[in-house]
Amino acid sequence: MSPTGCFTHIDLDTNGAGHLTSVRRTISSDTSLGSYDSLISKINFYVKTDTDKVFLKKLIETIKSNPDKNRPFSRDNYQFLLYIDGIKKIDVYGDDNDVYSILKILLKYVTYLNEDQCEFLSYFKQSI
Repeated sequence: MSPTGCFTHIDLDTNGAGHLTSVRRTISSDTSLGSYDSLISKINFYVKTDTDKVFLKKLIETIKSNPDKNRPFSRDNYQFLLYIDGIKKIDVYGDDNDVYSILKILLKYVTYLNEDQCEFLSYFKQSI
């Protein structure tokens, strides 16, 4: 499955718990929570080490203190939605340093990544 036919919803709380949800959608689909074509995978995580928790909390504080990021639809780009404590902070297509920094931490704690048929997370994990 093409990674660009999917989007990843990252739901994270300030304690380092949450889930990554991969969703397949059509171009016309609304990407708000609960509105998509089909759920591909929902993978839970919990950041355990103190070092990663401290780094993650700093990232979260930085993201929360900055204006929300919203980058419009772009063909052939992967979409990311980042919610922190239930509040949408990032909705972007393509590369985003904040999203990638968070994924680098979270993917250490994600099991069953091979169940993600959208494949972006697997490719990303191999690259770090």
